[in-house]
Amino acid sequence: MSGLPGTDPDAKYPAWVVNPWNGEQLEVLEYQYSVLEKFWKEMDQRAQDAGVKLAWELHPTNTVFTPTQFLEFDERVGGFKNIGVNMDPSHLMWQGMDIMKSI
Repeated sequence: MSGLPGTDPDAKYPAWVVNPWNGEQLEVLEYQYSVLEKFWKEMDQRAQDAGVKLAWELHPTNTVFTPTQFLEFDERVGGFKNIGVNMDPSHLMWQGMDIMKSI
């Protein structure tokens, strides 16, 4: 799972920004990505050091939950070495995705 940080450093609850369109939501999403970026860069390095691969589940209650979002986040962090995604079509079907194209 990619995770679901709160809206800001003092947030007490997670906040799922699905389709940000205004300045406030875009700021929240940028903050969430900054938290996830630091965390997952460290996890990628730990996985490399341990000689293991990690697979995210593209679950609809996470900040990153589509194949496109994963690729964008991967680019944002400079490319994961030991992190990818698992393929659970049920999490993509409800979004109307073509499973074969997603693969």
